[in-house]
Amino acid sequence: MKPNNDSPPDPERAELERQVESLRRDVRQLQLEHDILKKANELLKKGLGVDLPLLSNQEKTRLVDALRDTYALPELFAELDLARSSYFYHRARLRLVDKYADARLAITDVFERNHRCYGYRRLRAALGANSSKRQHFNRQQPLRAFLGCRPVAL
Repeated sequence: MKPNNDSPPDPERAELERQVESLRRDVRQLQLEHDILKKANELLKKGLGVDLPLLSNQEKTRLVDALRDTYALPELFAELDLARSSYFYHRARLRLVDKYADARLAITDVFERNHRCYGYRRLRAALGANSSKRQHFNRQQPLRAFLGCRPVAL
């Protein structure tokens, strides 16, 4: 016959089990912090001095996307101090296609083909010849500034 082990657990044993559970939570938390810092160095290329509170929400979103297979989203949101709505907003923004990609390509093509000498008026006139790529001045100017299309002075 087997001994009957239905006796209530020893109070010391219950305390030890609580301590073990607490230590497991601490280890998981530290592993999460380690994985976040490691992935931040890998994805963001910011060097060893990554400071999580100084990351933008878009960078935090990229981190969460990289670690969401390993950890639950609420854990990652809490650790990175990222709102759930911000995460889904930036996730949608990262998946959008650049609607000015063809205009950027056309501007740089015309600018480089003319030896970086065209100003905004001649650039707009050259783009106007091909009406499908024509941009309004208010849209063309920021694109030129972003691409660094500044005419060289002779």
